Amino acid sequence: MGRYSGGLPPYGYTPVQRPAGEGWTLAQDPKRVEAIETMIRMLLDGDAPNAIAFHLNSEDILTPRDWNDVRQGRNPKGRKWVGQTVKRVLLSPSLLGHQTYAGSVVRDGDGLPVSITSDPILTRDRFEEIKAALGERPKGAAGTRKDTGALLLGVLHCASCKGRMYRVPAHGYSVYVCRARTKGLPCEAPAAIKTDWVEEYAEWEFLKEWGGFPVLERVTYPGYDPRPELEEITTELRELYAVRESRRSRVGLAIWQEQVDALEGRAEVLEATPVQKERTELVPTGKTYADYWRIGDARERRFMLLDTGTRLECAKGQRGERPADMKRRAMERLSIDLQGARAQQQGDAAA
Repeated sequence: MGRYSGGLPPYGYTPVQRPAGEGWTLAQDPKRVEAIETMIRMLLDGDAPNAIAFHLNSEDILTPRDWNDVRQGRNPKGRKWVGQTVKRVLLSPSLLGHQTYAGSVVRDGDGLPVSITSDPILTRDRFEEIKAALGERPKGAAGTRKDTGALLLGVLHCASCKGRMYRVPAHGYSVYVCRARTKGLPCEAPAAIKTDWVEEYAEWEFLKEWGGFPVLERVTYPGYDPRPELEEITTELRELYAVRESRRSRVGLAIWQEQVDALEGRAEVLEATPVQKERTELVPTGKTYADYWRIGDARERRFMLLDTGTRLECAKGQRGERPADMKRRAMERLSIDLQGARAQQQGDAAA
């Protein structure tokens, strides 16, 4: 269990006594962890740090400094979240359970990070994912679009140009349309069809082919990559070697050598540690596609269609059709590719 020596706890943690009163350690603070999870979710959904800060302020979530004021019995000063505060929180090694000093990781005599808790908020893989998301974002990049809720987005295509069809509102109802021409792309016969008709067709055909198949769940077992920590140690060693000549006393040189030896030892261990790749296994869920279809919303059902490789195409309709024949004619303009289901059936037969 990590040991906490006092001072202001890092954001996301709260001090608790160790068993048998043996000093203190840090435990996760549920309210602050919830705020951190909100930041991470928004970041990975495409929101910039400034947008995340705006959301935190709108929800009246206390900044780290205001929260520490409250903890110490002082009135908070009403400080506001800004993008830099969000980045500082999400990039703090304390989220990994590591003790820090002046922004750097504190290490023990073996070069290992000193632990402040036995229950860190993040795993190394997730921390690296956050670092990548913050490091790769272009300045001024906009967030990702919100989900439209259209069942057949990415599933339904125009038979003429093979482009995606999009759901748009019409007179009291909605339709899927080919938008190639609005994007400046050629399409000789852009298709359009009522939403209710095509979604009814897709559901019927999909469940007829896939409904009885068992759903397999992807279970991912995390790997381990020593390279991120090795990069951190490399940086620390470079900084130490750069100040060696400033150590004038034997005591100073001895302390410097202890730090270098600890980091070198840890680097040797990491260099000898192979990268363990993340692996994924398919595990039966005990339910069929029909079971999940009944309880799923439009977004979840769309993922089922996409995951199974289902593809629909719609041809352009003819003018002058009688109202009584319009739905039947519309269904005749549709085609569906269910090769994934057929491949599964052949595999089951071979087994």
